[in-house]
Amino acid sequence: MKTSFLIRSITLFIVALSFADNVWSQGSLIKFGFFGGVSNPTSAYRDSLSRARNGYVMGLSGSYFFPGSGLGIGIDARFARNPHQTPDPVTEQDATSTSTLSNTYHSPLRFKYYTVALGPVYRLGEGRLGLELYAKAGMIFEQFPTYTRKQTVVIQNQTGGGPFGGGPTNPVTFVFDQSAAKTERTNAWTALMGAKASYEITSGFEIFAFGDYQTTLGKKGRFTVEDLRSGQQPPQAIPITMISFGGGIRLSFGSGYESGALRLNP
Repeated sequence: MKTSFLIRSITLFIVALSFADNVWSQGSLIKFGFFGGVSNPTSAYRDSLSRARNGYVMGLSGSYFFPGSGLGIGIDARFARNPHQTPDPVTEQDATSTSTLSNTYHSPLRFKYYTVALGPVYRLGEGRLGLELYAKAGMIFEQFPTYTRKQTVVIQNQTGGGPFGGGPTNPVTFVFDQSAAKTERTNAWTALMGAKASYEITSGFEIFAFGDYQTTLGKKGRFTVEDLRSGQQPPQAIPITMISFGGGIRLSFGSGYESGALRLNP
């Protein structure tokens, strides 16, 4: 899926580049780039049952700025991956029995996300230094780890040995399903907001640093753990939230515009 997502994203940006050629003479500014960085889970997505850890993000971005204006439309196609940290087994023991709580996994221990989002972009600056603010919304396609949390109880059943015991033991094992994360693939609406600082090295080529916040919207697309015991409790649904930051390279097309509070060179 990662390869097909990349191919579709590149195709989308090639189509957008053809559009850029059509508006070249209209005084517009078009930017396309590749970025990569770190994806940091936040809030319950990091600390609760999901136990997501720092991972990575990579993708393609493009922006079209209207003639003579710092306002534009941006598109973002990205892939993110966060490892899942398995909890340590919990063991309780007494004279006759041992109880252990542990997870049995049915899929890889990771969270994977494919996002396509579109939204407004506002650019400050012209020349070598620029700052962009953006807010985008779209779809996120998710892959979650699936597991069953089991309680294993081993009872030491002593047999023989006369009235004073001391005979051999015959362990008896019971396994009880406590909870489960069953959803492996789903999708949801998502929103991301952030900023991008860029520096032009040569004409039409620049490097940039970015930082943004992403979250799922609504109840769908949350990492959900169901209670499997009798007298079930409501499922625990954890929204996916992450802060990503990193850098990338970008190409610029078009004749640009004159506005910008951070203009360095005329």
